[in-house]
Amino acid sequence: ATLPKNSMRSGLPDTIKRPEIPPDVHHAGQLQTIATRGQHSGSRAFSLKPWRRLYSLLIAPVASALPQEDDALLTIVPSGSLFQVSFAALVDPKGHYLVERYRTHTIPMVGLLQYTRNNAVAAASRPTHYLFIAAPNHLPAGLDGLPLPALPGTAAEVHAVAERLPPPQVTVLTGDDALRLRVEREAPAATFLHFATHAIVDSEHPENTFLALDNVWGAGRLTLDDIYALHLHARLVVLSIHRAFGQNSAE
Repeated sequence: ATLPKNSMRSGLPDTIKRPEIPPDVHHAGQLQTIATRGQHSGSRAFSLKPWRRLYSLLIAPVASALPQEDDALLTIVPSGSLFQVSFAALVDPKGHYLVERYRTHTIPMVGLLQYTRNNAVAAASRPTHYLFIAAPNHLPAGLDGLPLPALPGTAAEVHAVAERLPPPQVTVLTGDDALRLRVEREAPAATFLHFATHAIVDSEHPENTFLALDNVWGAGRLTLDDIYALHLHARLVVLSIHRAFGQNSAE
């Protein structure tokens, strides 16, 4: 119930019941209110119920064992369908979001912490360099074969950030330069990466998941295998993305 209706997989096991959600909750305007506190009308009171329920199931049973200091880091290692839960938006009995109490950090496996710690040490010894990738001119098709829409605002986004940084430390790849070949060449030397493009997620066939780059040479998909082969040494990777699940897109 915390997800847009069209993002839910059709192949859920029979033992998992699909919740009945009023149609107005799926309206784009209503979705904007799900994790926004303030005065809203309509279905907001109903739409918070699943967030509270998930908090009671996932957080409340272990709340006494969690860090008590302010701004503590909470690392979450989800499994299966819990990867689709926005833990930061879970709501406690007092109406506070989890992100108000903790800095949340989600990883796919505990062993990844060792890798990231080693990577952080290696990255600290490298000269600072920022790589921005945004607004490819020729976008590839989505998983449904339909062309992905242009994202002209993303070019303005990365240029606005880049202008605040020392020019010698910045590389910006937009338009025809947002090529997979350029990303593969530049990314290993970058200590900060910022992607502002489409991310297409196929939860049933993860190997089809990709970040959209310029497709002028028919190589506009940066797949999971491509990303694993990059050998990054980044301190931070930002995904400022439009996301799609399976055959259905949602901003």
